[in-house]
Amino acid sequence: MTLALGVFLEIAALLGASWSTEIWQLYLSQGVCFGWGLGMQYLSTTYLIPQWVEKHRSLAAGICTAGTGTGGIIYSLATHAMLARFGIPWSYRILAIVQLVVNAICVLVIRDRRPQGVRAYQMPKINFRLYLRYEIWLFIGWSFFSVMGFMVIWFSLATYGRSVGLTSTQGSIVTAVMNIGQMFGRPTVGLLSDRIGRINMASFATCVSGLLCLLLWVFARTYASLTIFALFAGIFFGTFWTVSLPMLTIDRWSAPWVRKWSAWMTSNQV
Repeated sequence: MTLALGVFLEIAALLGASWSTEIWQLYLSQGVCFGWGLGMQYLSTTYLIPQWVEKHRSLAAGICTAGTGTGGIIYSLATHAMLARFGIPWSYRILAIVQLVVNAICVLVIRDRRPQGVRAYQMPKINFRLYLRYEIWLFIGWSFFSVMGFMVIWFSLATYGRSVGLTSTQGSIVTAVMNIGQMFGRPTVGLLSDRIGRINMASFATCVSGLLCLLLWVFARTYASLTIFALFAGIFFGTFWTVSLPMLTIDRWSAPWVRKWSAWMTSNQV
């Protein structure tokens, strides 16, 4: 139900944006409606996949989230071509049709793994006393800054490229390179997380991500340097999606309260 509602909101957002004539209409469609739809789809999917895997859960999550890079390559290059050929309104409508077909198939296939004897999902009661635990605030802080940093880079990289003199085509290619980094980097990060530990890998990748911004992105003024930054950013910046949910929801060492309330904590990413 959550995935189906997310698909509906995304399609409505794209179609609404195609007929928008005022800036506030774009805020509502692409900002509010699409954001809610994306959150319902992406977070729900990343939570479900590790349930079906006994070993190498981070690798499974990495392969799942690597679809972000694969789809990003297709979307960035295809959208650039559609904008030049069909214009903005019809580009939105074509994307809406693609979303409907692909995501409808996913909604029909994806299933939640329930324990034996449990036929229906029961919504747990929210215990606000959990917010008194320091572990909750550490996780929320890490998720907030990780997701915010990733989204800022992902959605502004092409615009930044044009601001330093790159063409729109080069900006699209830079974004595609970042998606290539995600496509190969997330499964690799997942595999390493299973071997050296998820917290260790998350700590290392988070530090590397910060250093990349301070030492490489700040000084990237050419097409080559920005492309190199985009590749490494794609590899390391999405580590949160690969390690967080297997680490908090499935691992045997996780505390019972973490497994029970992980969905509530994850909602704070939005």
